Amino acid sequence: LTIIGDGAQHTIIRGAVTPQRVFIIRIGASVEIAAVTLSLDPVQGNGGGGIGNAGDLLLRECWLRDGTVTNVCCGGALQNTTAGTVTIERCTISNNWGEFAGAIFNEGLMVIESTTISGNTNLFFAGGIHNLGDLTLSGSTVVGNVNVANINTEFGTMVLRNSVIGDSVNGVDCVGNPDATAGYNIDSDGTCIASGGAGNSTADANFAPLADNGGPGPTHAVNPGSPLIDAGNPATPGSGGDACDATDARGVARPQGPACDVGTFELAAGQDCPGGAADDADGDGICRADDNCPSGFNPGQDKVVFPYTVRAVSSEEFSWGEPADVSFVRGDLTMVDVYGTNDSGDLPAADSLTDIFVPAAGFGSYYLLRLSGECTAGSWQTRSGGQLGRDLASGCRARHRCQ
Repeated sequence: LTIIGDGAQHTIIRGAVTPQRVFIIRIGASVEIAAVTLSLDPVQGNGGGGIGNAGDLLLRECWLRDGTVTNVCCGGALQNTTAGTVTIERCTISNNWGEFAGAIFNEGLMVIESTTISGNTNLFFAGGIHNLGDLTLSGSTVVGNVNVANINTEFGTMVLRNSVIGDSVNGVDCVGNPDATAGYNIDSDGTCIASGGAGNSTADANFAPLADNGGPGPTHAVNPGSPLIDAGNPATPGSGGDACDATDARGVARPQGPACDVGTFELAAGQDCPGGAADDADGDGICRADDNCPSGFNPGQDKVVFPYTVRAVSSEEFSWGEPADVSFVRGDLTMVDVYGTNDSGDLPAADSLTDIFVPAAGFGSYYLLRLSGECTAGSWQTRSGGQLGRDLASGCRARHRCQ
């Protein structure tokens, strides 16, 4: 049986007037459900709130939402029994409620790819997925599910790749010890990646709330500077194995930067920039044409061509100690203008000195320096006099370095 709708935003399937599961798939049946929304009603007894599966099920580009299952078992949206096989591709499963699992209860074989599982709630085992079978989670986002864990795989097996698990509410990200050897996962509390794996990291994922960002169902957009950016497997997306899928959940091509982004959302270079991709050369979401910092190291830039005014002042203005001569190495910056005051009345000529020298001329002596060029970490170095460099250092070093 194949059911293909006109897109999850247009084709909505609900249960009958008397609340019941939308689909019950028996042993031996083979079913594909694509491009629909299952808007689910409360049901009672064993089985998933929307789908109970014991056959071979493919869910593709669907949105399963608002399901509730009470009176024992099992998943608020979907139950897969020991006899069942389920593949879920580019779907969203959100706002479901179940006593044993908020979204999915799995006892069989399940593969989830490029899917968002968010905002589901349970009482006892897992807000997102309660896995008692064999689960593979690839390029997916499982976040913000409520009670106990985002995923509970204590009595099952699970492989994670290129996925983000985070922000569990009233629980941890994972219960159990997933086989994370496929790697390139980001986990907000480290409980999902304890068994190791290349490219895994523990970090706050820094994503936006669930929203319509295009595609079959809502997704969590990646915020600029998020550690998810370019943190996926470096293999060519779509090349098989542990590589990322060729597109994200919305159909956006991967990668948009040096590597794919972790999870369901690929941040398109310059998608929020006035100048488009030209304003986001490295694809990290920072809208600057001169942005050349690695992703995850913004705001701030490593090298920025800019005009900038800094102030150099004698030490007596900042302390009760004796005034001191101070000089700064200009580095590769060009002095456009130099003006100010000191007791001698002499000012250095613009662009004439390797060092900028502020004499110990008494209280209130200063230079204002109009500069341009590439400001790097070594552009300003105090030669003597200590704290007199603070205006220069804060302007050049902190404000215009990758952070």
